[in-house]
Amino acid sequence: MFLSANRSTLLGRKIELSATLSKGLLILENLASSPTSKGLTAIASEADLTKSNTHRILVTLKKFGFIQQDADRNYRCSMKLWKLGNTVLTQTDLPGVSSLAMRFLADSCNESVHLSVLDGLEVLYVDKLESDRPVRAYTQKGGSSPLHCVATGKILLAYNYRHLRSSVAAKLQRYTSATITSPKHLDKEMECIVANGYAINCGEFREEVYGVAAPIFDPTGNAIASIGISGPSTRLTIDTIEKLIPKVVQAGKMVTAELAGLQHTFRNE
Repeated sequence: MFLSANRSTLLGRKIELSATLSKGLLILENLASSPTSKGLTAIASEADLTKSNTHRILVTLKKFGFIQQDADRNYRCSMKLWKLGNTVLTQTDLPGVSSLAMRFLADSCNESVHLSVLDGLEVLYVDKLESDRPVRAYTQKGGSSPLHCVATGKILLAYNYRHLRSSVAAKLQRYTSATITSPKHLDKEMECIVANGYAINCGEFREEVYGVAAPIFDPTGNAIASIGISGPSTRLTIDTIEKLIPKVVQAGKMVTAELAGLQHTFRNE
């Protein structure tokens, strides 16, 4: 009789923990998808929980670094989610998944093609196809550049701006006369990038290097990587970039579709 009661107690605790975990994950997803921070009352209402239960979950999420509180006591997700997502991304053969799109883009423009991911406040070049033209862009596989002044970095910054804005805006280092160094200018640029679906670099990191990039989305709609081209401004003029934008955007959509297909395959295994 005692053993039976003990098992029932343990089962009840497991069910309670499972329900709490489910609610915690729902709250985390809700905050991650929100463009603004949220207060306790709103979070509790959306999670269909009491304020006391919601507060306990929020305290736990905050303790483990998944969320943080602003000065107004509202809650928002921390960069820990991005770090975890980036770790998962490194376990995916992103260059392999992107190889066809990169080759398509290289054949379309005959300029250097980059595949990039976020790395703190920089963009990391995880793969590159070199142009066979005599003058090439000054980047290499495994190298990195500041987010705010190269095309593949700007596109990732724009689609992750809510989390990165304060950190990037505080360190807008000037590299050329075209580098964005004003937070207000950066805000407008990021807004335009998201509206257009691509980013352009006109000599903002290296005066003689121009580029254009498009986002790559994971199956949940998060911009996790970018694909783009770069080359000397003598060849990659503004007029040339405008003609190549559809190809760059198409390449980004190709990789996005491949990632969606991989998730579909995993679900059916």
